[in-house]
Amino acid sequence: MRMTVEAQVCTFAKPRGSSGSVRYFRDPVTVEIPEAPASDAPVAMRWISKQHGPLETRWFDGSHWFAFDRHFQGVYNRQARFTASDVARLVASIQDRSMNDLFSGYFAKADASAPYIDRGKFVEFGDVDRENTHHQVRTWASDALVIDGILFTRCPEPKYRASIGGLEVIVERSVNGKASRRFDRMFNPFHATEIFRADRYDDAWSATTAAGGNLIEEERIEVLVGESVRVEDDWEALVSTCMDTLNALGREPITNLPPSVIGSLAPLSACFWEKDRAEVEGDDAYNALAGFARAVASSGYKLAQVNVSAERTIQTALNRWDDRPITLSPVSEPKGPRV
Repeated sequence: MRMTVEAQVCTFAKPRGSSGSVRYFRDPVTVEIPEAPASDAPVAMRWISKQHGPLETRWFDGSHWFAFDRHFQGVYNRQARFTASDVARLVASIQDRSMNDLFSGYFAKADASAPYIDRGKFVEFGDVDRENTHHQVRTWASDALVIDGILFTRCPEPKYRASIGGLEVIVERSVNGKASRRFDRMFNPFHATEIFRADRYDDAWSATTAAGGNLIEEERIEVLVGESVRVEDDWEALVSTCMDTLNALGREPITNLPPSVIGSLAPLSACFWEKDRAEVEGDDAYNALAGFARAVASSGYKLAQVNVSAERTIQTALNRWDDRPITLSPVSEPKGPRV
């Protein structure tokens, strides 16, 4: 599906005889949104939402996809889904702002009052900003998919969140420290251990009851495509808790921290030094976090003054890594007696 989007470019521009300034332009960017039949994008997971009734994700190209819906408040009322023709019509109208949620976190749709870019009018122009905008539009297009005429957006893997408020299904994550996509959300610090993947309902249920949650309206994710369960939630809980610990202690005045606690932060920091998050070794993170916990306990330092959930979350992350499910290799069939 080909579509031209009027994207907003914010950049420094200097006309002849002027000192220049930051200006807003609109720039048409043509992109191709992939299309697929429903047979090639089967339902991967489905569940009953307390607010929105039956929901599901589809599995295509190694990712989960969620139907992009119009906002609609009400319990057990299905939201009206955007068709591909809806999207094309709304995007084509420069005055229509209804699609901002779809673009949110990727790029800004241009305002009708902004002029089109005419590079020849300027002796200096921020071409890098224009290129970045084009890249952002193309990224958005790669995260959109039309399945049998309905628009879907790429989304994170559905997971459970166990908390005092009860068990719920989430289709959200944090990207680069901020909400970057429709279903993305930045979780509170020291709450990573509440997250469990879709095939660990019993673990999520146990964690919720331990927190005093109410499971009267429990939700169970039905996994229909086994390969769509990919997240390493025990590793995620451990690494996120290590990062939360470093960030929280980094904001504390140095005079408030016992020397042993300060010393225990170095191994934690070493786990992340010059590494992408995915490169962090779980066992290294476990040993560093366990050393930090021992230093806190021996010094008498009160983590609650940093974050009320910190001590419980750290111990839970360590326990989860100790008790994580391990898949063993299949046992080979015993050979017969030698002849």
